[in-house]
Amino acid sequence: MLNSIRELFRYRELLYFLTLREIKVRYKQTIMGILWAVLQPLVLMGVFTVIFSIIVKVPSEGIPYPVFSYSALLPWVFFSTSLTSGSMSLVQETAL
Repeated sequence: MLNSIRELFRYRELLYFLTLREIKVRYKQTIMGILWAVLQPLVLMGVFTVIFSIIVKVPSEGIPYPVFSYSALLPWVFFSTSLTSGSMSLVQETAL
């Protein structure tokens, strides 16, 4: 365990540049760019707010429902995207 932490620390610049390259490539090819990363959770928050607070009337313990849903959606979208990207990188970068 300690050796893998040392190795990760030693190759931190490589990890930084590979991550930076991935971000540049991903958002350079889209029309909306990095705005899509912000817009996607906001649209999802709007849909959840309409469905769960207006139609289903789920209580949010006094917290405004958009804040309530966004606070749950943000980590979920991060986790989901990270898991998908991480598994795809294992398949695509097998030579590395």
